[in-house]
Amino acid sequence: MVNFRATWCAPCQAEYPLLLETDLWCRSRDFDRVSVALDAPEAKGAVRKVLDRTHSAVRNLAVDTDAVYAVMKAFDPSRESGVPFAIVIAADGTVVYQHVGEVDRLRLRRAILAQLPGAGMFAGNAAYWRQAQVHP
Repeated sequence: MVNFRATWCAPCQAEYPLLLETDLWCRSRDFDRVSVALDAPEAKGAVRKVLDRTHSAVRNLAVDTDAVYAVMKAFDPSRESGVPFAIVIAADGTVVYQHVGEVDRLRLRRAILAQLPGAGMFAGNAAYWRQAQVHP
């Protein structure tokens, strides 16, 4: 999952702890989350404060340009603008979830769980969550 956010964005600040919690749920599975701060380079201190306050333990990246919309366009040419933006990409490169604005916690988690391998104690889980996506 990749999440684009900014410190000046109130919905981003409200959503970030939820995304960290989702990462904790999936941490023992084959799941990777990247957070990308779209703040201007001079706002690195504000970005660091948010990461420290939330005890963020995911891979956190920050852009080093003022052209933040160009960064989002480079990631996905069909994107116009807006944060927060979350996208879940399956292992085969298929986009299984994307949303501009605060995520729907249940839809996001269902999309992630439907893609995670179902081995060991998680046997059968992916099939269950794929079915749950059809019947939210």
